[in-house]
Amino acid sequence: MKLKLSISLLLLFVSGILFAQNTRLERQKLLQEKKKSFITEKLALTPAESEKFWPLYESFEKKNKELKLQFRKLNKPVNLDSLGSKEASELLAKKAETEMAILQNRHQFLNQIKTTLSPQRALKMLEIEKDFKKSLLKQLNKNQMKRLDNQKLED
Repeated sequence: MKLKLSISLLLLFVSGILFAQNTRLERQKLLQEKKKSFITEKLALTPAESEKFWPLYESFEKKNKELKLQFRKLNKPVNLDSLGSKEASELLAKKAETEMAILQNRHQFLNQIKTTLSPQRALKMLEIEKDFKKSLLKQLNKNQMKRLDNQKLED
C-alpha cells in the first residue's frame, strides 16, 4: 500500500514538473512567434527578404542565448575572499572573453543583415527590437498590476 502511494505521489510530482516545463517552452515559442510577427510587420519584410533575414536572425539569437547563459554562469556569487589571485584573474578573463563574444556575435549579425536589408532598414530593425521589448515589458507590468489588484480585492 505504501509502495503504491509512493509511486502515485512520484508520478504526480514528475507530471507536474513536465507540465510546467512544457508550458514554459510553449510560452517561449509563442513569444518568439510574436516577436517574429512584430518585426516582420514593422519592418515590412517581403517574403524574399524574410527568407534571407530570419535564418540569420535565428542563428544570431541562438548563439546570443548560449553566450548570455555562459555569462550568467560566470556571474554566480563567488566568495571573493577565498579566491586566489590566479583564480580571480582567470575569472576576469573568462568574463571579458564572454562579453567580447557577445559583442562579436552582434557585430557579425549586423554585418550580415546589411547585405540582406539596407543599412537604414538594419538600423530600423534595431529600433523595432527595442520597441518590442518595451511593449513586452509594458504588458508584463500591466499583468502584474492586475494580479496585485486582484490580490487586494481578495484580502
